[in-house]
Amino acid sequence: MDKNAEEESIYEKVSEYWFLDHYRVLFVKVDEKTTMASVDVYRRKWPFNNYDEEICVSDNKYCIVYKNIDNHGENIDANIEKIVVTGIKTPEGIETVNVRWIITGNISFKDAEKLFYESWKLIGCKGPRNDPWHTYCPEDSGL
Repeated sequence: MDKNAEEESIYEKVSEYWFLDHYRVLFVKVDEKTTMASVDVYRRKWPFNNYDEEICVSDNKYCIVYKNIDNHGENIDANIEKIVVTGIKTPEGIETVNVRWIITGNISFKDAEKLFYESWKLIGCKGPRNDPWHTYCPEDSGL
């Protein structure tokens, strides 16, 4: 396969959608049936009591943590195979930064918007509406 054909095939497999100019939903077509959706989120806290896996550096001072979620996505019209929430652990605590969805079946831009807001709901926030920095999380002032 020549380089141009290879680049075209990569572009056919990746779709990117932006919300409020700061949050990205990325679809990566893994195979004919499976798509991975990666959703940018941000919460200053970790909404779970634990995590399932961690990968650390700097003598375990900084880590990426993962939490597998079961039975969520009731508002999504696709078959959800797996959901993984990602956080960054530092000495100050854990911040939530990403939700990944492994989906079988076809998905579209409408699904990107649903996944975006379902991801925020999953981490305990309503998500931004008009202001990208107001995410309606419980720890936000005024809620």
